[in-house]
Amino acid sequence: MTRVLVWVLAVLLAVVGLQWVLGAERRALLGMEPEKRTVLFQESFASFETLCRKDPGGALTASCRRQARFLSQFPECDHACRVETSQYLSAFAR
Repeated sequence: MTRVLVWVLAVLLAVVGLQWVLGAERRALLGMEPEKRTVLFQESFASFETLCRKDPGGALTASCRRQARFLSQFPECDHACRVETSQYLSAFAR
């Protein structure tokens, strides 16, 4: 019984730790000055559109998935952004 409890506790701590690490990027973005974050978002989104808009499933797929995930962390990622990135995020989730 003790081994099971230790195992469950270890898994729980691993999950919490993973969530903390995954949230670090978003916390960093939210901690930026809004004006700087907006500029970073606009530049990143423009780059994403240039490279990824016409390349779903192409040679840049892995890079586009990373960029789509990054863009989705921004509060500035509105409906249009989510539509553009969704083809890569849904592929990333598979």
